[in-house]
Amino acid sequence: MPVSLADRWDRATLDPDPIRDLGYEIAEWEARWVTHRGGDRLVLVPADEDDFERDAYIVADAAAVRDPLEHA
Repeated sequence: MPVSLADRWDRATLDPDPIRDLGYEIAEWEARWVTHRGGDRLVLVPADEDDFERDAYIVADAAAVRDPLEHA
């Protein structure tokens, strides 16, 4: 019998390892500011062009971006 999503969440550790527990792969990203008619946007894309896919990017409004060194 397959394990339900709720059961998997119940068994998850409070501080999971991103690679081992969640299956994430470490990748380098490049950040580029672009101007759009609605305001500035930060676009994050994989640094390696071979990793770039149509849905492999992040776009954020300038207001949503914070410098962690300024907001520590």
